[in-house]
This record gives sequence, structure tokens and C-alpha cells, in this order.
Amino acid sequence: MKRKFGVDISYSVAWRGRECAYENLRLVTPEQSYKLLPGYLHMLMDTNPGSFQYLFIAFAASIHGFSYCRPVISIDATHLKGKYIGVLFTAVCHDANQQIFPLAFGVGDSENDASWTWFLGRVKSVFGVNPALVIVSDQHRSINNAVQEVFP
Repeated sequence: MKRKFGVDISYSVAWRGRECAYENLRLVTPEQSYKLLPGYLHMLMDTNPGSFQYLFIAFAASIHGFSYCRPVISIDATHLKGKYIGVLFTAVCHDANQQIFPLAFGVGDSENDASWTWFLGRVKSVFGVNPALVIVSDQHRSINNAVQEVFP
């Protein structure tokens, strides 16, 4: 702030200003958004029958489209930051045009063996087992353990 605008403020003041600005930009608070989530999921289920299992998000278009993709699934996770912490799990593949094709998303508490086993178990239950399936990852220890357990 000092270099760019010539204003010397502490980190906590800048953070409170950021939060205030975000509140003014948002129509609802994060808490209100989470209260809207069940209705949103209900509408998604109505418009995408068969898309959800165990609060694990896999759209019907992804489930049906996977059969036309190469049997190579890339998986990764990223840590959610801010007020609500956790881990966002993703599974993607490439379609025939070499475009990234999203398969599934999940949210867990942390990137550990139990979370990865849960996520990969859902991927397996939704997309099935293909003997030629290849899983690509960043070789996180928990991913390796979960792959060995779910896809022996």
C-alpha cells in the first residue's frame, strides 16, 4: 500500500478494509451462501439427474462423457483458504480434442489418506473400473496410498 498509494497502514487494518470491501461487493455473506447451498444442489439434481452421490459432485455430462475420453485421470487437491478451510479435490481427463474435461469435485477436511480414499472411492463408484485406466498425480503420499487401496 505504501509503495503503490503512499499510505502506511498495518496488515490488520488492510485485512479489515479488504473484508469490508468484500462485504460491500457481495449480495450475501458466506454464511448466507452456505444456507442457499441445499436449494442450489436440489436445482442441480433436478436439471442433471444422476449427477450426485454422497455429496460428491460429478455432473451427468461428465459421467456420460468419460466413456469418450482417454482412460487417463489426473487428480489433485488444493487447499481452500479464507473463512472456510478445507481441501478441494479434483479429477479431470482429456477429451479427444486434448481439452481438459472435468470429471468430479469433492471437498474434504484435509489432504490425508482417509480423504483421498473417500474421493477416489467415489470416482470409482461413479466412473467404474477400466483395466487400462491410468491415474496421474503429484505423488502425494496420501494419493499413492489411496490409489493402492481403491484401485489395487
